Amino acid sequence: MARVDHAVSAGTFSLDGETFDVDNNIWVVGDDSECIVIDAPHSVDDILAVVGDRKVKAIVCTHAHDDHVRVAPELRERVVAPIMLHPDDRPLWELTHTDHLWDLDLADGVRIEVGGTTLEVLHTPGHAPGAVCLYAPDLGCVFTGDTLFQGGPGATGRSFSDAGQIKESIRARLFALPDDKPVWELTHTDHLWDLDLADRLRIEVGGTTLEVLHTPGHAPGAVCLYAPGLGCVFTGDTLFQGGPGATGRSFSDRPTIEASIRARLFALPDETVVHTGHGDDTTIGAEKASLT
Repeated sequence: MARVDHAVSAGTFSLDGETFDVDNNIWVVGDDSECIVIDAPHSVDDILAVVGDRKVKAIVCTHAHDDHVRVAPELRERVVAPIMLHPDDRPLWELTHTDHLWDLDLADGVRIEVGGTTLEVLHTPGHAPGAVCLYAPDLGCVFTGDTLFQGGPGATGRSFSDAGQIKESIRARLFALPDDKPVWELTHTDHLWDLDLADRLRIEVGGTTLEVLHTPGHAPGAVCLYAPGLGCVFTGDTLFQGGPGATGRSFSDRPTIEASIRARLFALPDETVVHTGHGDDTTIGAEKASLT
């Protein structure tokens, strides 16, 4: 049966003469016998720990910023699998790897079969010219790399930029809080999302309930999604392991995000698992102890 495995690899990200400490998600999709690796950031050993003894069919790079492709060539040698990347990202790739290219080109609409499931490539330029998302309809998920985050602008100020293309590709409606209209209009001036989110709104899906918690700070319309039946909350860029999410962005504010965390998230049970937008999971109880 197909499944998704996840790990986090810590390292640095270098671009335009600046270096940042980052935590990157590693996603491994497949079954007990074969899999693909989505992105290859900082550590081959971190990736191999998730892969185990499975055959790796491909190393798929959602884009070519160095913290997503840095160890791809080393991983290719270790697992004997091709690297796949969209050709529009060649200039980015060559910032990190100057002596060789990847093995197979990605293209919009390409389907990758692995471990009893299918991933469809969606070309979503914006964060990078060759950025792609990988849609897995049977698993009910899409791997967006750095194309789509929650709420406010990401490193390129374009976190919303490809939401429309993703919506059309997977035939889904877009939800956003009206307070994020100024952020949305940084990239979309001719249309809005489909349905407004609101604080305490409940979304029923797949036999569970997600409750919307408005948590401004990272962006005016930032929200977290609380799933009491699953004992978890999805915090996006509002709360990370070890403290508040990013506030060095347009429309963000540190005191506001801290107030949101204390008022809304710390009201949840201590044992609630926190699935963050970046980095490792944590719990509400652990974060209460770290945010004084």
